Amino acid sequence: MQKWYIVICLFVGLVMIPTMTIGQRSLKKEGDRMFAANKYAEALNAYQRYKKTNKDAQLLVKRGICYLNTNQPDRCISDMDAAHRLKSLNNKRFFYIAKAHSLKGEYAEAAKLYKVYLDKLSPKSDEWYEIIHLIKQCGAAVDLSYLSENGYVENLGNDINTVFDELGPVQSPTNQERYYFSSARETSTGGMMDLNGLEDNITGSYKTDMYKIELNDGKWSSVLPFEYVLNSSEHDILQDFSSDGMEMYYIKSPDRKRGLVYADTFSINDRDKMTVPRPAALPFKPELGDKDLHIFCDSLIFFASTQYKGYGGYDIYYSKKYKNQWLLPVNLGPQINSIFNEIGPNLTKNGLKLFFSSDKTASLGGYDLFEATFDDQQNAWKESQNLAKPINSPGDDFDIELSSDGLSALFVSDRIGSIGGTDLYIAYFKTQILDQLDYIDMPPFVSKVNDLIVIDSILNDTSTVFVQEGPNVNTFKEAKPIKEFITKPLYFMNDDDILSMGNMTMVKKIADLMTVFPSIKVLLTSHFTPESRTDFDLYFSIKRAEKVGAALTDLGISSDRIAMMGCGSNFPTAQHYNDGNISTLATKTNRRIDFSFYNINDDNSLRLVQETPVVVDLYKDEKWEDFDLKNQGLTFRVVYTTVNQMLKNEVLSLRNDAIIQKLGAKENEYTYTFGNEMTYAEARIIKADVRQKTGKQDIIIHPYMKGAPLTMDEINALKDLYQELQIFLQQE
Repeated sequence: MQKWYIVICLFVGLVMIPTMTIGQRSLKKEGDRMFAANKYAEALNAYQRYKKTNKDAQLLVKRGICYLNTNQPDRCISDMDAAHRLKSLNNKRFFYIAKAHSLKGEYAEAAKLYKVYLDKLSPKSDEWYEIIHLIKQCGAAVDLSYLSENGYVENLGNDINTVFDELGPVQSPTNQERYYFSSARETSTGGMMDLNGLEDNITGSYKTDMYKIELNDGKWSSVLPFEYVLNSSEHDILQDFSSDGMEMYYIKSPDRKRGLVYADTFSINDRDKMTVPRPAALPFKPELGDKDLHIFCDSLIFFASTQYKGYGGYDIYYSKKYKNQWLLPVNLGPQINSIFNEIGPNLTKNGLKLFFSSDKTASLGGYDLFEATFDDQQNAWKESQNLAKPINSPGDDFDIELSSDGLSALFVSDRIGSIGGTDLYIAYFKTQILDQLDYIDMPPFVSKVNDLIVIDSILNDTSTVFVQEGPNVNTFKEAKPIKEFITKPLYFMNDDDILSMGNMTMVKKIADLMTVFPSIKVLLTSHFTPESRTDFDLYFSIKRAEKVGAALTDLGISSDRIAMMGCGSNFPTAQHYNDGNISTLATKTNRRIDFSFYNINDDNSLRLVQETPVVVDLYKDEKWEDFDLKNQGLTFRVVYTTVNQMLKNEVLSLRNDAIIQKLGAKENEYTYTFGNEMTYAEARIIKADVRQKTGKQDIIIHPYMKGAPLTMDEINALKDLYQELQIFLQQE
């Protein structure tokens, strides 16, 4: 019997081997077909499942390219290195490794590998010059990395972005909370098509349609498509609106390269079903390659073009309407344009500041966002400036759309961390773009030049727990100490100082402590002096705390052990002002990040103490001292909302006790609260006040312990010890 069993197994195995071989071969074939169609995610899936990829130098290069195009540079480098060990003859692997290092911001290594690839090329060929440019970009990127950060950036999230391309955000001229954009996603009209417009559900791609979103109380609405009259089976790419918002301009294109521009009498709710879009009579000619139309007013437009004799690549032009006729486009000149490509113009409302994108040498990599200012006295543009990190990245950053209030901007990027393809991002500026608040009929540079001229001319040791000495040390835990740890705040003058060498010493000691005692958690509380509106002050302060949280995770601390709280300027230690100006003492003491520790199950083997700033009574502001004292135990806060983006709302300035909080260094939710009261009854008074001032009814009260929100399990575990929790459970 056993003998027959062995025979049967051998027979089944012999039958299955060809089937398995055919299955493996089909995976390779599928991967090659998807790779040829530039469908890198699908090709990657096939190459990962094909068992012989790791032994085939050619397939390793292909898989590495797939990793590079799906934002996985480390894996790209690994595959290219493996291909090199297998004696790959594909010299372009050096280019792909260099590109991967560049995307990671490792510019020195990228430049070295670009030079290796350069030696493989024919001197003075087109590709040779391109690699020379990339090497120079690496050198410039090192210098640009030292520029001060001028804002904070967030991905709009996977409710808005997809694994496909999102591009061209445009703010509604009549509703500043509404934005429009274009995207080639699964819901696009017509499904997947080939280059000839025929259905192809295998290697085809989705066409680009136009969509609408709105921001309400810090939350983005669902993505809604335009109606079928506007979204067609071709690429429909939104460009801009007339200044009154009544007319929309968009490109209809078979390939996203060339097409025709259409105008449509635009209405969100009451569209005339008999009205169809019509070709627009503009000097902007996408059928000749023009792109990125920006409408300043009904008689002035900007766009990027290669059809005129310019400075090289795409240049930015404007055209003015005079006596109902559009004049010849005018090149903005060498302070804006270069021998490379300048695209995506966006001019501020006062006509004095231009934002655009360029792949010129002074870049962090690929296309970067720039700004240029027109000097009305000198009648000339000043040299354009790179917007620097974090607004720019080693990837491509373009299609900037300034908000009407000058506080933020939406733009497009394919940086590391993108969900897929190109994503929509929002940048919050530290300094408001005041040029957006002034209006002018015609910019001064238009009225002062000849409109008929096309171009002017041409962890260390975890067995040790560190102890530091410092003034005014307050005991944080009352357990009998076996080991003592004293924390010091991180003081800084500006955002570049937060992770200074001295502050990183403290951060590393915190990481060592949390490694030795894995049960404790840390709360990072960020303070600053008044900068701008309350909503921006709060948001900027939580972003500073996030920097420290990221440093702790880099040192091996799990993100779920890190909580952050941003107070903005609401809870100072020293009085902010002296004779109407920010005082020197406030600058030294209120710009800081505090460490405090919490855990319901206290560790009795550790005594934690916290150093606080010393301020004499004459200049002291007791708001933070009172807040921190309450935070040693149970408190109640009024939760206004939880959002995924910054809450741009003046409601936060209605009271001086607003806070923004985030749980987990890698989470993407921000909770806004008011108050920090020791009794539930006091919190109810604040809740009623906020409801009365805002009209918002879905406001709740939540209990906190030592600055951290309690879960329902923790509330139930503690309710017998705290009568206020019993009242909370009965009333809320």
